[in-house]
Amino acid sequence: MTAGLLRCVRNRDKLHKRYKKDPNNEIKKITYKRYRNFWNWLLKKLKREYEEKELKSAANTNNKALWDTIRKLTHTSKLSRPAEQLISPDNPSESINYINKFFVSVGKDLAEKAYSYGKGCISSMPKPLASLVLDSTDESEVRNCILNLKKDKCSGRHNISGAILKRYHQIIVPPLTYIVNLIFSTGVFPDQLKLADIVPIFKSGDRECVNNYRPISKLPTIAKVIEKLINKRLVHYLETKNLISSSQFGFRSGSSTNDAVHELTDHIVAKLDRKQKVIAIFLDLAKAFDTVSVPLLLNKLESLGIRGSQLSNFQSYLKNRFQRVKVGDFVSSDLPITSGVPQGSVLGPTLFLAFINELCNLQLPNGKIISFADDTALVFSGNN
Repeated sequence: MTAGLLRCVRNRDKLHKRYKKDPNNEIKKITYKRYRNFWNWLLKKLKREYEEKELKSAANTNNKALWDTIRKLTHTSKLSRPAEQLISPDNPSESINYINKFFVSVGKDLAEKAYSYGKGCISSMPKPLASLVLDSTDESEVRNCILNLKKDKCSGRHNISGAILKRYHQIIVPPLTYIVNLIFSTGVFPDQLKLADIVPIFKSGDRECVNNYRPISKLPTIAKVIEKLINKRLVHYLETKNLISSSQFGFRSGSSTNDAVHELTDHIVAKLDRKQKVIAIFLDLAKAFDTVSVPLLLNKLESLGIRGSQLSNFQSYLKNRFQRVKVGDFVSSDLPITSGVPQGSVLGPTLFLAFINELCNLQLPNGKIISFADDTALVFSGNN
């Protein structure tokens, strides 16, 4: 609201008061209505210009900034209201524990089947000569990692937010650096940093059906700092050794959905230019993160050159994880998570890429695979 707009508001209100004091005065009535209409036109014009400026600025940044701006301009909340409808007033404890049991069981059976089907394929995979080494960190790296955290209100189980870590980083950095290096050397990820709080968020459909809610996971902020340091080393190893398929565009630095779309369209156009027929099959893996088999993932990590104490780090990170559900003032008991990569984590996306890497490397007769995380396009071409 500029000074000029405030003057316009005062002038409009002043003319309105004059008109109300003498409602039969036609001149005052016309004067007020003309100024009011001018004000409404001006406000819409300035609002449109502001929105166009904000959208243009966000579009030049990244997709997340663009969608955040759209939500801000349309007054749309990123998350829907919590799941109070799922809580029975007669037995809230039973309701909240049922919700947690449901979320924990999602994908468990599929993950077990995936392990039984896939474990025999691991031995045939070529193993790299190189091995991952989690080099020790220092206070400078830990400090930068903390200062680059988002000022997120989601603090997880221990109520330590990113804002608190930033504010007191000078006190926190030295002991945290020691803890991180201890984790790297011992291969043990602290159990207290593997506790997730789940908030059910409504998607669509019947609000009383738990299947229509998405579990949003809140992990301890300190765990995210440690994960960032591990993930930085893991990504550097996988990328420099070219271990992740070039057909995978998801969760990779310098890569986006636009790159995947360009790869897909360029491939199709090239085949059409050769007068070939093209067919594409689009796959979306249901509950992709939840259905990751932990034993199979560990086997795949080992096949990628993650061995010894480094593999122990990931084994410790993935096992003995627990979650509870929070809806308003109701909190469930903790239940163990036996499958999947941690939702809401920093390491989860990279571990998922390692898990499905063979899919992207499949050699298809007259075909090509293009993936963005768990979204995959199978493109086939031929003369008939």
